[in-house]
Amino acid sequence: MQEKRKFRTRAVFLIVVWILLLALSLALLSILLSLFASNPQGQSISSLSWAGYIIAKNPANPQLEVIAINASGIVPKINTSAGDGYSSPWIGIGGQSGKTLIQVGTEHDVVNGQETYNPWYELLPSFAVRLTDITVSPGDTMVAFISLN
Repeated sequence: MQEKRKFRTRAVFLIVVWILLLALSLALLSILLSLFASNPQGQSISSLSWAGYIIAKNPANPQLEVIAINASGIVPKINTSAGDGYSSPWIGIGGQSGKTLIQVGTEHDVVNGQETYNPWYELLPSFAVRLTDITVSPGDTMVAFISLN
C-alpha cells in the first residue's frame, strides 16, 4: 500500500513537472516568434532548394549591418532507405545583395545507400571546402561562429 502511494505521488509530481515544462516551452516559443515578427528587417525565405531567415540592411540606417552570427544544432541521423538525398544546415553572412558570402555548416548525404556526414566552410567566390580533419556523426552537437571583425 505504501509503495502505491509513493508511486502515485511520483507520477503526479512527474506529470506536473511535464506540464510546467510544456507551458514554459510554449511561452519561450511565443517570445521567440514575437522577436522574429517584430524585426522589420528580417524575412523568411523558402524555395525548392533551401529555406532560411534573412536580415537585410536597414535603409534608414545603412551603418547597421550584421557582422557576426552563431548557431548550434544536433547532426541528424539520415534515412538511408529513402534513396539518394542531400541536406546541409548552415549559417552565413552576406550573399543577399552582393558577391561576398562567408558560410559554415555540415552536410549529410546518402549516395547509393551510403551515408556521409561532413563539415564545410565557404568564402565566395571560392568553392566550398570540406573539413576533412573533423569527424561528424549523427547526434553530435555542432557549434558555429562567424565574425567579420
